[in-house]
Amino acid sequence: MNRMYLAFAFLVTFTSANGAPATDSIIGTHKAEMGKPGNTVEISLVCEEETKCTLASVLKSGDRVLTDRQDLNKVRNVENLQFASNALKYAIDHQNQTPRSPDAIEAMNQLRPILSANPSVHNCWDLNYPTAEYMLACSLSGVPADAPSIYLFGTLLANCNDVFCRYIIVPMSRTK
Repeated sequence: MNRMYLAFAFLVTFTSANGAPATDSIIGTHKAEMGKPGNTVEISLVCEEETKCTLASVLKSGDRVLTDRQDLNKVRNVENLQFASNALKYAIDHQNQTPRSPDAIEAMNQLRPILSANPSVHNCWDLNYPTAEYMLACSLSGVPADAPSIYLFGTLLANCNDVFCRYIIVPMSRTK
């Protein structure tokens, strides 16, 4: 009986309000796909340790395939989640607006079901690529049970647009 109680307590503690577990580790393989047939980008984040990951992208446009791979050896936990939390809140507050850029349209279309649950930032890892806090991988709490485990927060060069501010947020599904 005691083991059952401990298992239940663990489950309640580490499960969000809507049933999806919040992620406390970046270890694993996470992927995002965006675009339309003939013009796609696939981003993968593979982390074998908490401090070492590989970020890869494959861009397919017509007959051309461009690949990029970055070894990230300075991944660290983000202590102050304020910037990521503010970016998520901005996206939640603006989710009903129509984005103008194709990337924002697709990212927002993927995010709307998650944003409607009013999630919060649970944990973030600074990928230190190309500089500190330019790109984060974050987990959210309060998301639907079938929601992706990691969200890539990529710096917006224009700071804010119609639906994102500071970071564009792209859901990444765990594949391993």
